[in-house]
Amino acid sequence: MSRLTTTGLRAYSIGVGVLMMLPLVTVVVASLTADGYVSVPPRHWGLVWYEAALSDRAFMSAFKFSAISAPLVALISGGLGVASAVALQRYRFRGRNAIQAVLMAPMMLPHIVIAIGLVQLFATLRVSSSPYGLIAGHIVITMPFVLRIALAGLAGIDPMLEAASYSLGASRRYTVTHILVPLMGPAVTSGVVFAFILSFDEATIALFTASPGFTSIPVQIFNYAENRSDPLVTAVSSLLVLFALTVMLVLERKFGLLRLLSGGDTRG
Repeated sequence: MSRLTTTGLRAYSIGVGVLMMLPLVTVVVASLTADGYVSVPPRHWGLVWYEAALSDRAFMSAFKFSAISAPLVALISGGLGVASAVALQRYRFRGRNAIQAVLMAPMMLPHIVIAIGLVQLFATLRVSSSPYGLIAGHIVITMPFVLRIALAGLAGIDPMLEAASYSLGASRRYTVTHILVPLMGPAVTSGVVFAFILSFDEATIALFTASPGFTSIPVQIFNYAENRSDPLVTAVSSLLVLFALTVMLVLERKFGLLRLLSGGDTRG
């Protein structure tokens, strides 16, 4: 690769990175205002809207609900996705391709279509006034991503390792739990992290399935911004950006997030 090509690719990557970060930077700058309206840059700088956001009961309640529901969704999606991936990748049975297509279908459907279907289903089951509808809806859309990542991770594992386990007398259950799943560690962790982020930020399905007392933070932001235009929303959004960055830095320091997401070796 020539030096000119390398320089061009580097400039292109930097440009894409700047375009991706610009909206976040704009929101953060807009939140640092002492005025009662949104302006970039602010005429008067201050942290008054951060104080208002942290003292707002509706936003704090929504954040707590999201902070509880998103990890729960990620764990359930992780378990279902890994189990489905092992069954689909390692075993041959009738209807295998049809089952995989059904499990992957939510990735190709608009969230609004899924949300309308879930509302009708939950109304029939009479669970529309509980948090279980929102959690179930998020599992529906996050599990296919975990499944896809887990399938990719399984594809890179040598089947001879399983054959060696069987030849030494290990049962199928032992082989799956002690050989396959540990080797799938990077893929499983990547899928769970992705499911957590997707569930925490998802708004469309949450708008349709949310009920009083069980409102997620994206829905609360949407409802507030629909009726008011003060900088409180930018302060809340900035706090969420800070929260996401903190989670990513902790995961990177603890597990090596970039290596996990790329499927690389996480051993030190």
